[in-house]
Amino acid sequence: MDIGGAYFRAVYHRSTLIFSCLLLAACSSSDQPEANGRKGNNVQRALDTLIAHAKAQERVNSKTSFELADSAWRMANGANDLLHQSEAGSVLLYAAFQLDSITFFNEMEPVVFDLFEQRGNGAPLARHLRRMGDTHYRKGKGTEAKAYYARSLESAFRARAGSELAETYSSIGSLELENGSVEGAITFQRRSLAVLDSIGMDSLPRIRALSNLAQALAWAEEPDSAIFYHNAAIAAIGNKDNKDLLAWNVMNLGTVLIEQGNYEAGQVQLQRAHDEYARSNMQYEVAACLYYLAYCHQHVSLPKQVIHTYQRVITMFDSLAMPHRSMAAHSALGRFLVDLDSARCANTGLDIVERNRLAMTHCRTGLAKARTFNYPYQLADILDATCDMERINGELDSSIAHAKEAILIREGLRLGRQSGRILC
Repeated sequence: MDIGGAYFRAVYHRSTLIFSCLLLAACSSSDQPEANGRKGNNVQRALDTLIAHAKAQERVNSKTSFELADSAWRMANGANDLLHQSEAGSVLLYAAFQLDSITFFNEMEPVVFDLFEQRGNGAPLARHLRRMGDTHYRKGKGTEAKAYYARSLESAFRARAGSELAETYSSIGSLELENGSVEGAITFQRRSLAVLDSIGMDSLPRIRALSNLAQALAWAEEPDSAIFYHNAAIAAIGNKDNKDLLAWNVMNLGTVLIEQGNYEAGQVQLQRAHDEYARSNMQYEVAACLYYLAYCHQHVSLPKQVIHTYQRVITMFDSLAMPHRSMAAHSALGRFLVDLDSARCANTGLDIVERNRLAMTHCRTGLAKARTFNYPYQLADILDATCDMERINGELDSSIAHAKEAILIREGLRLGRQSGRILC
């Protein structure tokens, strides 16, 4: 859906009330010359606070993020503060895209880009372009994300902004992994780390690159290397008090343990990450943890719990307007049901007819969603599950057609079957 521009231009009372004391301090009058300096400092402090809070809400509550950024945008505009207005504009665009306000995004994007160009510093522009790639990537728009990343690299090269260059390499690596290119993902994450090492940067960007490299190595079926780099990232976080990044590494460490067949240890790590995300109200990440927990439950729990957990994941991703993520859960649940034998069906309270109906529903729903995105290896997996279910139901013509389509996709991509992972 496209939320109208009038909605976004409205005055948001909640954010105004939150920062009312800051605004009152910034707007207080005085005849003393030094009061003007204090006024300017107060405005800048208020803007710094608004923008910091808006960014903190980007992965928690897009509407709140937009509201806070909108207040900062209007305040910076009134103060003729180019730096803060451009930063607030970047958050506005990120949140607007997550809220599916495409018209607003398209109208504002060139305005904000021009503000960054006026600053005359390529590093902030590179960061802004990377963030625009990230918000598209997060919504399943890989082609558009790739275009923004290319522009970010160009700006970072011109500005000789090593940190921004490295972070964009890492984002490209994550997109490569999403598209099924494990080798490309590893290459870009190692390239990111090489840049960060060359400039002596041992900070959050380096931790993120370590984390992303670990995840790519897990996909490459190198679990020992993946565990090594996840543990390196966890150790590097140390006392930085970044609970979100710690939880992300813990979650992915849990998935690697599951792939090794260490289900009990994997479940412990996943539950730890889930609880941390739940405390932070990060619903996207909570759903991702549940997805992996459902996969773990397939090996250690009753089928009823597996089905229930996958259905929760689908509901959560649908409520977050992320069909490319619910697609993966439909596919995983469909495949699980297809492979569920009659004895385990009975333990779940399902008869074979109901199992077949439910499996076909999830397979075909996942397939319909997959056809709207450019994730070929995931499409091939869903085609496989649908093909198997149609064969069981006696729909042989359709089953053969879907089997041939899956084979053609895999031959074209030279990909084997993937494990059903999704990215955060």
